[in-house]
Amino acid sequence: MIHRNDQNVREFIIELQKQAAKCNFGDQLHVQLRDRLISGINIPGSERELLRMQKCSFQDARIACINYEAVNELDI
Repeated sequence: MIHRNDQNVREFIIELQKQAAKCNFGDQLHVQLRDRLISGINIPGSERELLRMQKCSFQDARIACINYEAVNELDI
């Protein structure tokens, strides 16, 4: 699943969670969500930054992506 240009990060995360709910990830749910978020975020530079984070949880990745999108929208 890839983050579309017409979709904000929160919408993408909700779609990931809906898709993951259909799978039997069990105790690996948050690991799978994190990995799919990082690989599918499709915001230039964000994947590299997320991969640099040590002990990055799904929650950490989710917050980082939302913040990264907000900063990019400021168009500084």
